[in-house]
Amino acid sequence: MENKLDAHLNHRIAILSGLIKRQVYRIIADEGINITPEQWSVLSYLWDENGLTIGEIALRSRKDFANITRIVDKLQKQDYIYKKKNEKDGRSYLVYYTEKADNIKNRIEKCQNRSSDISLNGISTEEQRYIIDIIDRMEKNSLDFLNK
Repeated sequence: MENKLDAHLNHRIAILSGLIKRQVYRIIADEGINITPEQWSVLSYLWDENGLTIGEIALRSRKDFANITRIVDKLQKQDYIYKKKNEKDGRSYLVYYTEKADNIKNRIEKCQNRSSDISLNGISTEEQRYIIDIIDRMEKNSLDFLNK
């Protein structure tokens, strides 16, 4: 007997999110990298553009400011990032990745590719584009609601 909740799309997306996060944890652990998927996400934004504020990382990752602050603090303790006072706005800090973070970038990207290969096995490129389009619209709807 199927649970009624299992028929709800948002619930299924939440389940899938949890499964993919567990999958990524395992892949990263198999690689011997001491980092979480959330930390990886923050580093990914810094690898794209080094020297972001915590607010900019929060905006790009669609996570709340407090959560990003906690992740950044943990990454700093692990020497993956450092913070520098923002000269344009003395109330904030710019976040930069370190050489240690740069040294794991290729290994992390391999982990991401492996995770994608596992999750998207048998799903065509066209289907993937369609799914991304739907997810983009769902994210916009949720962000519109949260930003009211």
